[in-house]
Amino acid sequence: MATSFLLSKSIMVSEAQAVEIYRDAVVFDGLNIANWSRDIFEAWHQGGITGVSCTCGIWEGFRGAVANVVQWKKWFEEHSDLIVQAHSVRDIRQAKQNGKTAVLLSWQNTAGIEDQLDYLRVFRDLGVRKMQLTYNTQNYSGAGYTEIRDSGLTGFGRQVVDEMGRLGIVVDLSHVGPVTSEDVIEYATKPPCFSHVLPGGLLDHPRT
Repeated sequence: MATSFLLSKSIMVSEAQAVEIYRDAVVFDGLNIANWSRDIFEAWHQGGITGVSCTCGIWEGFRGAVANVVQWKKWFEEHSDLIVQAHSVRDIRQAKQNGKTAVLLSWQNTAGIEDQLDYLRVFRDLGVRKMQLTYNTQNYSGAGYTEIRDSGLTGFGRQVVDEMGRLGIVVDLSHVGPVTSEDVIEYATKPPCFSHVLPGGLLDHPRT
């Protein structure tokens, strides 16, 4: 039986047309954490996922964060028929053309740079392209949303935001406290993002 889908108030498409629209679309998962394996990479391929932002750092210090990236480098070699590392939008589009899933290496905390601003360059060169400033709690850069007192963006945090902008690393404000988030939005010269939050208009929650 044929199925129709309503794309707007005035456009109806058939199931075949909907499948074609999805096949042509760039479908990007803004946050993914999993016990990654070939089975998952194959599921991405079968599901037509163009790109995935994969968390490769939360609480780890410099050494642990490097080890996580090294593991991803191995996966890129071992499963090159399915996944490819994304350094830019161009890489994501190329992955779409080649029938592969582009993986954007991301952090959910800046713990991996410890208190060393220059470490940002190391991870940029390794391909980390998005970093969340804090993860729930206070760190050198600012406060997470679970802190009793959100002290805002710190002096070191300003340096981190500046350097990330200069290096082309996106500042993610998910899990970041509201005062720190506002400080970043007002201070940053490059637009930050909220990669995984719920709009406050839909639900009143500390993470919105």
